[in-house]
Amino acid sequence: ILRSGARPGDGLYVSGALGGSLAGRHLRFTPRLREAARLATEHLPHAMLDISDGLAADLHHILEASGVGAVLDAATIPIHADAHAASAHGSGRTPLEHALSDGEDFELLFTLDPAAGARLTATWADPTPITRIGTITSDLDCVLRTADGRSHPLPPRGWTHDWSV
Repeated sequence: ILRSGARPGDGLYVSGALGGSLAGRHLRFTPRLREAARLATEHLPHAMLDISDGLAADLHHILEASGVGAVLDAATIPIHADAHAASAHGSGRTPLEHALSDGEDFELLFTLDPAAGARLTATWADPTPITRIGTITSDLDCVLRTADGRSHPLPPRGWTHDWSV
């Protein structure tokens, strides 16, 4: 499953919860190999990768490779307790900002067509939660829709690889 297979109308999904991994979770994560294998054989994602650079950055990898855009629903993004703790302890960022850009979560980010998404929702009984967080669009923009219904551009923030050094 490549990054380049996302199609307009696909649902956008993540495994687990995001953000705050630098509190130490990034050193003791569980690779989502079992979940990825199950998704690949039972649900046939159009595109998939693991979140290592941050949700916003890695989502842009899928969008660019697939030539599509996305709308993320902020209220549905699963935020890890570590992101709430980092925010409460003076990081200067909200839990949502941590979930969007911290990186090293090593959770899965993937797209499914509507029928596969419905099957996933109906049949997924796994300890690792799966959450639908948005929709792939034909528009090339990446947008974050807030709980009050407003939409904001979502740049590819997160870890960037600077190969010029």
